[in-house]
Amino acid sequence: MPKRMGPKPAPDAPVSAYVCSLGVESVDAAVKKALDAGATIAVPKMGIPGVGWQAYIKDPDGNILGLHQPDPAAK
Repeated sequence: MPKRMGPKPAPDAPVSAYVCSLGVESVDAAVKKALDAGATIAVPKMGIPGVGWQAYIKDPDGNILGLHQPDPAAK
């Protein structure tokens, strides 16, 4: 992601724009890789029944990014 221009949002600030979500093969692997690179978990992995798995991370600049793994068996 590009570097944020301007100050980081406060940790509890609401999202003031859309949240980009990326399709991944494994939410668990993508979250681990993001955490290893300095991100934190914004919303833990959750199932979307019949659709897949979703999690949200916050990068070191305060940007929130969604991670989506398609899985029709998700509950």
